[in-house]
Amino acid sequence: MEVRCQQAELDQALHLVSRAVARRSTLPILSNVLLDAADGLLRITATNLEIALSFALPAEVRETGQLSVRADVFTDFIGSLPR
Repeated sequence: MEVRCQQAELDQALHLVSRAVARRSTLPILSNVLLDAADGLLRITATNLEIALSFALPAEVRETGQLSVRADVFTDFIGSLPR
């Protein structure tokens, strides 16, 4: 998966979607967000099995794919990048 998008838009989307991330769960995957790149969009999805939030932002998708990453680590990383 290879994607290019605006950092500010990605940061905003992660903050919105991460509200649905399970804080303490017996299923570690619920601490992650799903990144899905296809058709000129980057979709970010999170769930805690009660609610799910999804956000799509425009992106230059060079290679399609899906990836699950820890929500807290990824959000902190994107927020720490220089603007």
